[in-house]
Amino acid sequence: MQKSLALTLLLLSFALSILSQSDKPYPFAHYNLNNGLAAYNANTVVQDRQGYIWIGTINGLQRFDGHRFITFRRSLDNKSSLPDNYIDHLFYDSKANLWIVLGNGQLGIFDTRRFTFTPAILKVKDERTIKLPRRLTEDSDGNILFIIYGHEVTTYDAAKNEFSSANNKFPVPTNWKVTSLAEDKSSQRLWLATDSGMCVYNKRTRELSYRGNNAENIAFINKYAAPTQFLNLLIDSQSRFWFTTPNPNGIPLMSGFDISTGKVILENQDLYPNWIMKNYSVEKSMQQSNGSIWIAGLNVLMRFNEREKKFTPVYEEYSR
Repeated sequence: MQKSLALTLLLLSFALSILSQSDKPYPFAHYNLNNGLAAYNANTVVQDRQGYIWIGTINGLQRFDGHRFITFRRSLDNKSSLPDNYIDHLFYDSKANLWIVLGNGQLGIFDTRRFTFTPAILKVKDERTIKLPRRLTEDSDGNILFIIYGHEVTTYDAAKNEFSSANNKFPVPTNWKVTSLAEDKSSQRLWLATDSGMCVYNKRTRELSYRGNNAENIAFINKYAAPTQFLNLLIDSQSRFWFTTPNPNGIPLMSGFDISTGKVILENQDLYPNWIMKNYSVEKSMQQSNGSIWIAGLNVLMRFNEREKKFTPVYEEYSR
């Protein structure tokens, strides 16, 4: 799905760390085709160790230093250039690799010094899924995981330069299909959303808990026993689990669960209950360095209000 320019600017604001947890207006800088942005539709933003902002657009990859944009696109004369100008997703890992997921289904590493692209091999069970919504993430052991939402999770083998579910280091019940995941790094537990319910894998004990076999008596599994579509998973530094579930009309409802206490923080918040047209989606959940929880997406930029225990919006009137 193409994201709006607004989403990119909001995520760019996150990366620049210009937001605070106060209730004061939030300043935003706006960029468009007239002052350097390569396209009105941009999908993804990350920041590297040198402080550069990398922006993935539908018309190439851009590096922004706070003043100037440099754009990288496909070049028929350069075999090391990007093979596609449509940048779907960027991920910057703990080894300072800039991973790129392209619109044509390919993914690989972009060398931020030499400006070259090295593709990785992707082995999936159904080739028809490679252009569906997908993301890269990294666990606490440094494993790079590629998620095709609703379909499959694969793990990267650096020696083979290959993503495959055969490389996954977690078990799931037979015929259960992993659709997304998050990690509680404090307890080294992987939370695996599947088409048949939530699974929790303890990397220390190698125990797997799920509906019908709750080995560690996990409160979340007891509460959400029925198969549910869990999306936009985030486990924050306080071991709070944030996620969305769709209502019968497909509208995303936001929830939060305290893993350490087994108590519900937020349950099924309709983000815009008074909208006549429910034209919004949640596409990213994140925790800021000061502990604030944010969600962003189509027509959505919200911060969790710790006092009111709900997500509250940041409106466009705060722009400057």
